Amino acid sequence: MDRLLFGPDRNLVLTGISLERDWTAHPPRELWRQSIGAAWSGFSAVNGFAVTMEQRGEEELVTCYEVVTGKPRWAHAVTTRHETVAGGIGPRCTPTIDDGLVYVLGATGILRCLDGRNGALVWSDDILRRCSV
Repeated sequence: MDRLLFGPDRNLVLTGISLERDWTAHPPRELWRQSIGAAWSGFSAVNGFAVTMEQRGEEELVTCYEVVTGKPRWAHAVTTRHETVAGGIGPRCTPTIDDGLVYVLGATGILRCLDGRNGALVWSDDILRRCSV
């Protein structure tokens, strides 16, 4: 497991990678483009898949995309919506992936654990409701 976390030499260094420093002279090539719902979430990528959170209408989704193609792989939705004047629309959590499980905390307090292979719900808890009891 350490090899996966820290690189082949376990020193947090990946050699043989070269990135252009002048993107004006040498812009990156766009491989694909995919529309996603409103959110402030980042992507977590593991084993060729990228997972994020999105707001689409009245549904808050956790979505998984193929990194190489941008093609949607799976989505898990709950009916809830977060929107504020100051903060805008959508969830703010960047998913955490560990041992094949995806953990997310929605903007309305719904904590979920999903199976990373297919997005199936493993468990869910409404932490705001739990805290107000």
